[in-house]
Amino acid sequence: MKTLILGFWGVGKSEYVKSHPGVIDLTDNKIGEFPSAEAVLKYWNDVNYDIVMADPWFEKALLKAGIPFYVVLPTEDRKEEFRTNFIRRYQETDGNYGGDEIFLDTVIGNWERLIKHFRNEVPNLDVIELQSGQWIGDALDIIQKQDPPTKEKQAKISRLLEVYYDHQLYIKGILKNYMA
Repeated sequence: MKTLILGFWGVGKSEYVKSHPGVIDLTDNKIGEFPSAEAVLKYWNDVNYDIVMADPWFEKALLKAGIPFYVVLPTEDRKEEFRTNFIRRYQETDGNYGGDEIFLDTVIGNWERLIKHFRNEVPNLDVIELQSGQWIGDALDIIQKQDPPTKEKQAKISRLLEVYYDHQLYIKGILKNYMA
């Protein structure tokens, strides 16, 4: 059975993929940074890998496509550890891989909000939080011992998420009109 993992930035997806031939990272496969549900679903159906990984940007498309997935993220207290890793990785790759100012502002600047979103705001999501010293491989060990997420559960989450996003847009519209 194929397993899809939505891995937070910096949890070790790229390194894991390099040393495991049965694993692919959607983020590195040019289907777009913010792909449509249709593009993700087509790619998911065509790919012959046991484990597929993706960045958090794929969340909405995966939910809409109805593809069951796990979310792997660090615990909130690892913010400074990840900041240091992002900067080091950026320097080691000559600026080709995360860690520039925009990336740090986006991920580290919104760290608590992003972690909270995946942990609390999307109900019933299969979330695995990595403690200090744990990386994506540790999450895979945990996943192999669990029941896989089901399409029915993902469909329920997708409907809840649509309501959540609609509500967010509604609130933003009210605030915009109020401020005008």
